[in-house]
Amino acid sequence: MVPLRSDPPNLRHLAGVVAIADIGSLSAAADAISLSQPALTQGVAKIEGDIGLPLFWRTSGGMRITEAGETYVARVRRGLALLDRSGWPAERPRVWKALSHAQLTALVAAVDHLGFRAAARQMGREVSTVSRSLRAAERRANAPLFEMTSRGMRPTRLGESLANAARLALAEFQQARTDLADWQGHFSGRLNVGCLPLAQTAVLPRAIDAFSDAFPKVEIRVVDGAYQPLVRALLRGEIDVLIGALREGAVPDGVEETLVLHDPLWVVARSGHPLGARSDLCLADLAGHAWIAPRVGAPARVHFDALVGRLDFGDEIAMPVEMGAPALLQAMLRDSDRLTLISRMQVAEAVAMGHLCRIEVDLGPTGRAIGYTTRADWQPSMPQQRFLDILNVEFEAMDRAMG
Repeated sequence: MVPLRSDPPNLRHLAGVVAIADIGSLSAAADAISLSQPALTQGVAKIEGDIGLPLFWRTSGGMRITEAGETYVARVRRGLALLDRSGWPAERPRVWKALSHAQLTALVAAVDHLGFRAAARQMGREVSTVSRSLRAAERRANAPLFEMTSRGMRPTRLGESLANAARLALAEFQQARTDLADWQGHFSGRLNVGCLPLAQTAVLPRAIDAFSDAFPKVEIRVVDGAYQPLVRALLRGEIDVLIGALREGAVPDGVEETLVLHDPLWVVARSGHPLGARSDLCLADLAGHAWIAPRVGAPARVHFDALVGRLDFGDEIAMPVEMGAPALLQAMLRDSDRLTLISRMQVAEAVAMGHLCRIEVDLGPTGRAIGYTTRADWQPSMPQQRFLDILNVEFEAMDRAMG
């Protein structure tokens, strides 16, 4: 089995492996990346020794890539391409080639933790070690990566650009090893899921259970929260997929949305609410109660604002309370006569169990686009792709169950 942790790979050796795969000759590949043939020979041997698998067959006609090599090189190629697109100026193209894996790791930590001291603490290193590493990186790059401001040490635009690319590239290099383990049938690695409020109670728990049964050795981490922080984490490679309501026309650059279904919005209240037993309601009846509003920026908020804009509230009616936490929202509904406008999927189970009730009133078309969001350039591993398949099945099963 491929060990998932070992010494960090030398970036030039990784570039050499890709060059050998493309050219079919170690000597020509060494020339292409400006490295001596003995150094590249030693580098390839070290990588093969670390992963325990041959990347190439040595033949009289040159180097022929193995099946394991194709798996490994595909992922490494993606990582190197990310570094190539890191935004360095034209006069210093691909300057990352002058930097080491350790320097890129330190750069990412310093940018993420806003300084050398916090980065050193996160890495378990001395501050002086991290500082020396990054100052050496600046000398090699012939460009500043950090600058002192009135708010303390901050990355330059160049430093932040390289850190963003390095964060994704380093993850790809680690994923190359995980892909090899998957190729051998030893499924492992991590699945990082971002969860918007709709998915927390509706689909994600069942999808995770099914996935965990199929891939028990894959670590699963779920991060919940609001859309903007989660989509930033997605673009930084800190989560793999973001599940919940889609933004459709308002998506940031670099992300891709996959529509699974459209889910209607319901007016919901506590069980036993005065409006719950009535079948002759009109919109005007909704103006007699205070509301809980969806969070600003949530797709349901547009529908909420349009709805309450049509209602004539009396002076005695309290202003809406804005919130997005599902547990807090349901608790406040149960303890008051407030109403809310919410996704069917988010509350269908609570309604079926009698904890909440749906207020039967015609709202017109209110369907929300539901699905998942990924980075546009994301290449899922086999287990990650299987999770998306399971997610689709669970979404569709819930949609059928709710009619």
